[in-house]
Amino acid sequence: EDRLQIVYQRTDRNIGHLANFERSTTLTATPYISFLPHDDLVAPGQLGRALAAIKNHPGTVLVASLVLTQRFPGAPFTHLHGLFLRGASKASYSQVYEWDTAEWMALGLVTTPLSIVGSLFHAETFRRCENWKRFPLWHDRLMMAEMGFHGGVISLHWIGGYYRESVNQLSGQLWQN
Repeated sequence: EDRLQIVYQRTDRNIGHLANFERSTTLTATPYISFLPHDDLVAPGQLGRALAAIKNHPGTVLVASLVLTQRFPGAPFTHLHGLFLRGASKASYSQVYEWDTAEWMALGLVTTPLSIVGSLFHAETFRRCENWKRFPLWHDRLMMAEMGFHGGVISLHWIGGYYRESVNQLSGQLWQN
């Protein structure tokens, strides 16, 4: 706690996720931001590893994260959220995965590339992204894809976070069907 500056603000009413994303970027002047929904977890050390990777990869605007999706910790139907298309030939636990722009965009249009949980966004670049806000569903997929228009996207090869999936969430309802 003595090393982190956490800003927590609660609105009087539910303003929706789009307004929450917008509002949260105005609460800080840091060069990088990370979004953490209240029911998800970032893997220990993830943000430090992501910042170290950015330092070694100039021009990076997004460190996109692999996550485990689960109803509860240790749930029997836990699954990995995200994939690397060229992973078989480039996978390495000592080097980051550098996304090719075309690969990143194609993956963003076809499936959810990775997750915002445990991801690190270059704040100023994120503030410039506007196209993702036009679509009513899966904003996280589109916001991450749009970041790829503005600079490099890299990923670490280990779990960056844990996403809780519930039947009360749209993603949980879609997954169940």
